Amino acid sequence: MNILILGPKSRNKNIIDFLSNENNIFQTEDNITLEYLEKNSVEFLISNGCAPILKEPILSKYKYKIINIHPTFLPYGRGIYPLLWSLLEETPIGVTLHFIDAGIDSGEIIFQKKVTLDDNNTLEYAYNILLNEAEKLFLENWNNIVDKKYIVKTQNSLQTYRNRNVSEKYMHILPQCWNTKIKDVKKLSYFYKKNKDFMKNLNDWSNKC
Repeated sequence: MNILILGPKSRNKNIIDFLSNENNIFQTEDNITLEYLEKNSVEFLISNGCAPILKEPILSKYKYKIINIHPTFLPYGRGIYPLLWSLLEETPIGVTLHFIDAGIDSGEIIFQKKVTLDDNNTLEYAYNILLNEAEKLFLENWNNIVDKKYIVKTQNSLQTYRNRNVSEKYMHILPQCWNTKIKDVKKLSYFYKKNKDFMKNLNDWSNKC
């Protein structure tokens, strides 16, 4: 099978090595076109850490042939910095494999699992754990995906997607940014849930940690 990996080569090294045993693998971080896919006879696409958003006519042509590997327990944590939002909003933490649709992280769920994190882990360390768990979930279920041995689950459309601008504002006010411990972000979640407009009082909020 001709498979295109969308995302950084370093992040997808194990996936590329795994799939290369029986498949012809392409990899890119760039925007792609339907012409590119057809020229290379691509049959399946796997997105893992890919920034460019896929659009029509690719979505229709490759329906149920594009999988995203996402380091959160969807439908929670859509968008950028999903772990931060899961902690602030006290929603389940985990990893998900889902089909890509016209929305962002909103496609049908194929496989997912919850992950328990140590409160003393930093955000950076915990995020790397989630990336590893997401990769593991994919490797364990690739044959099931190819053989269509799964039952898809439609996501709750009411869950919020956070873009980069909003998410980075919150990241930059954490006491130690990516080195902030999970337990400290959990403390801040109280103030977030109590007053979601507290961005107007950032100094008071961050000093509570």
